[in-house]
Amino acid sequence: MLLEEKIKELPITNALADGWIDYAMSVIISRALPDVRDGLKPVHRRILHAMNELNNAYNRPYKKSARIVGEVIGKYHPHGDSAVYDTMVRMAQAFKMRVPLVDGHGNFGSIDGDSPAAMRYTESRMAKVSHELLRDIDKNTVDFQDNFDGAEKEPVVLPARLPNLLINGTEGIAVGMATSMPPHNLREVCTSIIEQMDNPEITIEELMEIVKGPDFPTGGTILGDEGIKKAFSTGRGSITLRGTIEREFVDGYEAIIIKQIPYQVNKEKLIGQIKQIQREYQQTQRDMKKKNAKKIVQKGMDFIYDIRDETEGENSHDKLRIVIQLKNGVNPDRVVKYLYKHTQLQQSFGIINLALVPTKYGMEPKVLNLKEMIEQYIKHQREVIQRQLQFDLDKKEKEMHLLDAVIRAIGNIDETVRTIKAAKTKEEAIEGLYNLLGVDEKQAAHILAMRLQRLANYEVDEQRAAHNQVGLEIKSLKEKLASQEVMDRIIKEDLQEMIEIYGEDRATVIAPPADAISDEELIEREDVVVTMTRNGMVKRIPQAEYRVQRRNGRGVNGMGTFDDDNVKHLQIANTHDTLMFFTNKGLVYKTKAYQIPLTNKDSKGVSIRTIFDMQDDEYVQAILAIEEFNSEQTVVFGTKQGIVKRTRLVEYNRSARNGILAITLNDGDEVVNVGLTSGDMYVTAITRYGKSITFEESDVKVVSRSGKGVKGIDLASKDEVVSLSIHRGFSQLFIATSNGIGKRTPLSEFRIQKRGGKGVRAITVKDGLVIGTCVVEEDEQLILLTKQGIIIKMLAKEISSFSRNAQGSSVINLKDGDELIAVDRNSEQEDEEVALEDEAQE
Repeated sequence: MLLEEKIKELPITNALADGWIDYAMSVIISRALPDVRDGLKPVHRRILHAMNELNNAYNRPYKKSARIVGEVIGKYHPHGDSAVYDTMVRMAQAFKMRVPLVDGHGNFGSIDGDSPAAMRYTESRMAKVSHELLRDIDKNTVDFQDNFDGAEKEPVVLPARLPNLLINGTEGIAVGMATSMPPHNLREVCTSIIEQMDNPEITIEELMEIVKGPDFPTGGTILGDEGIKKAFSTGRGSITLRGTIEREFVDGYEAIIIKQIPYQVNKEKLIGQIKQIQREYQQTQRDMKKKNAKKIVQKGMDFIYDIRDETEGENSHDKLRIVIQLKNGVNPDRVVKYLYKHTQLQQSFGIINLALVPTKYGMEPKVLNLKEMIEQYIKHQREVIQRQLQFDLDKKEKEMHLLDAVIRAIGNIDETVRTIKAAKTKEEAIEGLYNLLGVDEKQAAHILAMRLQRLANYEVDEQRAAHNQVGLEIKSLKEKLASQEVMDRIIKEDLQEMIEIYGEDRATVIAPPADAISDEELIEREDVVVTMTRNGMVKRIPQAEYRVQRRNGRGVNGMGTFDDDNVKHLQIANTHDTLMFFTNKGLVYKTKAYQIPLTNKDSKGVSIRTIFDMQDDEYVQAILAIEEFNSEQTVVFGTKQGIVKRTRLVEYNRSARNGILAITLNDGDEVVNVGLTSGDMYVTAITRYGKSITFEESDVKVVSRSGKGVKGIDLASKDEVVSLSIHRGFSQLFIATSNGIGKRTPLSEFRIQKRGGKGVRAITVKDGLVIGTCVVEEDEQLILLTKQGIIIKMLAKEISSFSRNAQGSSVINLKDGDELIAVDRNSEQEDEEVALEDEAQE
């Protein structure tokens, strides 16, 4: 036939479709997915069959791995030698296989990810348990098929007395589908099979009382059983697996000891991930020191004093020990949660119980639940036992058939011998024996094959006894074959025997579900300074960046200075506090303090509009730090027009990216300040021109979040409220003006009035207007901000105390063109080191 006659023209789409389907089916059936009956992919099955053919048994000497690999690829698996060797290596790794199927001698890799030695150096043999997969394979228990070139025969499936699919699990990616089956405990699996054979109507819930869940060779802890229930019921699910941690004191330091790691996690890489957390923290600290640094992504944690791997042996997953010595003062619980969240010490394992199931149309992939997998195992074992018994029966019947001929020959030994001797050919001898003894060709051939001396020496009684014994065995085999109950008993006895020989306690613990680890749990509790510019640039700075200075000190730069912007707000908070941003429009926005971008002192920060969806003409007028929302505290508002309003704090415990209504304002009015009260406090409002009014909190009726409020102070023309202070009446009020003048005045000098009055003089204003106030005690700290971004801390007692009508004195040495714009009280300074510096220091 000419070449042109062999070429067929057809649409390329059809050719591609047909070729793709052929390829996909080849990958699915012949490479990537396991057979549900023996739990093996073709390459695993061929490795074990080749080792069995080489008599590479567990109680025989090891053979070179290269010898076995050569046998596999030469006779059964026409693929690369490295693929076969890698598979055999995995079958020998105790940290990958719940029950290893290969006994490796030499370097077979480690849990650190170290590569195994070359196959020419290592040696292998079958593990003892592998013989359970191959037992009675020579008794016609399974079908055989031609190998790739038709020169050899290989098993289609192994007898697999061991329920390997459930015990060792498997993973594989086919075309359009994948399997991911975790290992389970041998003792639990075998017991569950026995129970299902005794009670075919058993439920999956009842099976789960026996098979608790996956049992990984590396141990660990499974959190909750919901994922297990789903996987066992539907064949698909996901579980969360954690490493096992203990705590000890090592060389005087509290230490976290990692004793087990999740399945398939590389130990060396895990240690690298833990070290990376410390390096990320150190990088954050370096970024904090860079000038003009933009937004700093806060990463990592400062916790490692020392970390080392004390695992005994390169392959000792059961003696794993990673020691993390913690720095003094570090919270171990927070460290553990951080490790679970940011390393492979905790990870999920997706379960897809996909395997090839025999049907009348051939092998088909199917997702199976637990009961279906057990049913498939039982079905296969019943067929294996039936074929094994039938093989034994056929063998005994053949033996009985031959014994019949021998007994007949012995009973007529002289004539038998004479007939054999007289025959000139084998055919004549067979025909003579047929005529003499009435035997068939096979019986006659058997007699001819016996030496005459041996035949003559046989005792009739001895042969008849052997005949009777074989008869009893045949009867027994027939009874077994006739009774499914008896055959099931054989299967159950085999399972019970494997439990006794190979059974082990669970390595993986199943614990109650744990709450998801939130980002907030991993954030260190520390005090921070949150600042915002008039143009809405916000940032967070660790409070430890600032020193306490004497009055009139120059301070340190707390906000990068820019020609078109300056600092407007400052709030002392803990990283776990909720920050409430109240705007001039009467809306409030919420976020956690740690969610405000961390920067250094020189950075401008980020726009508040990248955090919240605010209107173009909306800007923040007050920031509150809330540790806990409760019904006891109330929020007090003050507006430019002198309106005050009081609402319970708990009414603001909801979030919206576009804000929620905090107060209903009159036309032209704006929020100027917001404070917290506890129900029995006083409210002091201060105006731009130095007027003040103090009244009891109870004078303001509590209204809903959307309420308008009532008049707090009767304002003079062009005057407006600039500050609202909450106090108990026995502290001191610090008042500051834009030109750096300030004073302390006892609150007792401000008489209690009814709200709505004109108020009294709070400070004599000359060159500067009032910019803010706060209630302080003498031993508390104050923080002052200037328009050019200078922050200064000082103790309140360093500021002179003046009468209510007095002007005060200079509290900060302002640079040319600078002015004071905000003040706040630092209420968390007890643990700070107070470093007093000379007034002239810059």
